[in-house]
Amino acid sequence: MASPALSVVIAARDEARQLPGLLSQLAAAPQLVREVWLVDGGSRDGTPRLASLAGARVLHSPAGRGRQLALGACQARGPWLLLLHADVRLPAGWAERLAAVLASDRSGARAWYFQLAIAARSPALRLVEGRCACAAAGASSPTAIRVCCFPWRSTGRWVGSGPCR
Repeated sequence: MASPALSVVIAARDEARQLPGLLSQLAAAPQLVREVWLVDGGSRDGTPRLASLAGARVLHSPAGRGRQLALGACQARGPWLLLLHADVRLPAGWAERLAAVLASDRSGARAWYFQLAIAARSPALRLVEGRCACAAAGASSPTAIRVCCFPWRSTGRWVGSGPCR
């Protein structure tokens, strides 16, 4: 059996209430998830400890999701990189759909993304989800989407930022 393909990088800050749901979803797909990196941006609520107890590798970074995701990406060892924010929820069937995409794309030449779903009850966040869905539909790209997956080791560099240092 092939080694799991996904290195998951999660940007987080004070997400101890939301993180267990996401980590549970990832743990349910061991055939797909090779490693999980949580990059904490200064939490005061125990987020890093919770992630560590769940088996994630933890890094610390100044706040800033882009900076956090880049730091985690530089540590990733899988051929595919899945970038997440700690407050997202993956859609039903995500693992099966992503496994099919990865199996059909042996060249590693394309990116893939999910529709945003935020694990909170605020009506304002439903508006954010809707706005992101519209942006993705109009641009046919992961613009403004909080969950994306793309080939990593085939390029050997962080897209848009050059090589990891």
